[in-house]
Amino acid sequence: MKKRSTYGTVMIDIETKHIVDILDSRELDNVVEWLKTYPNLEVISRDGAQTYATAIKKAHPKSIQISDRFHILKNLTDYCKKYLTKILSFNVKLEKQTSRNLKQETAYGNTRKLNRINQANILYDKGKSPKEIGLELKMDIRTVKKYLSLDKSELILKENDSPNLNHKENVTKKEKNLNQVRNLHKQGYGIREISRETGISRQTVRRYLDSNACAVHGTFGISKKSPLSPFHSIIDDLLTKGYTFRIIEEHLRLNGYTGSASAIRMYSTRKRRLIKQVIDSNYLKYELIDRKYLIKLLYKPLDKVKAISIEQLEVICKKYPILSKIYLLVDSFKKILFSKKPTALDTWLEDAKKLNISEINSFIKGLTKDIAAVKNAIMYKYSNGLAEGSVNKIKVIKRIMYGRCTFETLRKKVLSYERLRTFN
Repeated sequence: MKKRSTYGTVMIDIETKHIVDILDSRELDNVVEWLKTYPNLEVISRDGAQTYATAIKKAHPKSIQISDRFHILKNLTDYCKKYLTKILSFNVKLEKQTSRNLKQETAYGNTRKLNRINQANILYDKGKSPKEIGLELKMDIRTVKKYLSLDKSELILKENDSPNLNHKENVTKKEKNLNQVRNLHKQGYGIREISRETGISRQTVRRYLDSNACAVHGTFGISKKSPLSPFHSIIDDLLTKGYTFRIIEEHLRLNGYTGSASAIRMYSTRKRRLIKQVIDSNYLKYELIDRKYLIKLLYKPLDKVKAISIEQLEVICKKYPILSKIYLLVDSFKKILFSKKPTALDTWLEDAKKLNISEINSFIKGLTKDIAAVKNAIMYKYSNGLAEGSVNKIKVIKRIMYGRCTFETLRKKVLSYERLRTFN
């Protein structure tokens, strides 16, 4: 009734497909009281909410509960999506077979062009599409894609300045903690014991025990917005023309810059060092695969996702072997849901546990709590599709009546529409 605040419950006759009633609550006692007014209920389909499961058990302990297939599958894909988001970067770079010296081939020693490459990568990291980058930098979209396909790791400065040195120390310290936690776990220590032994919180211990935990901080290398950020392009242009720090600072002050002079010197020094590295380096050509297309494969077959080919997927799966296992896991679960063979679910659960992925384990834990209703979903044809469609209809009526009705008025209007459907 009010998003994330007030909820109701809708009851639908599974055979006639008509709304029987709506309640302005989903509290256990209220649902139990309503269900008891229909003593003849034998089969009840519901979503995965444990409140409804408990209410049905209290009101009709002998009835058959069926968990909705859509919600079960959505939970699995959501957990898998969360895991893929954790292990994959925003863009997966695939290395092509040929390498080349960009300095010789395209004269990338030109500092203006190097600045453009860097600007394009910065904007892309901020979430802008190649088309938006092209408009902002006044570049052809093909050139933008070409610049983005360069190995960005070669454009990162050497680890000889203060931030990088501090980060390196933190990584070393974290790696030591990671190894200590994992060694204690191998010796049979529990999470609480490891926490007491090392002084690390239990939540952090759990995170360190994840095989995908990494000592490198997730935000490392991502620049924060500073007063100097709007002036980067101006500095790049002035550096290209050979101006000194003093002249650059004077020019920025005239244009409204209010930050420190040291920030200008630091940025300019890094930029000059970057240009030197780029000129002296060889690059490998990469192609970018957006992570969202790999996530789409959880929901759609490969032939329905046009942005990725089978050859590209094979290369990515070689780089991330767990991906093929995840796709196989989801695909086999979909087949089981519609197989009419609930015993196949037990085998699937055992296979899923072997992956030892925390997100998948959370899904298994929830599934096991409601295993009887899940197996009934495999055996029987019923689902919660009727309820989902009815919720949409009720919301439309509610919005039409917005500000001019109580819940009871809404209930009467919904039920009167249902009676009209019956007569027609």
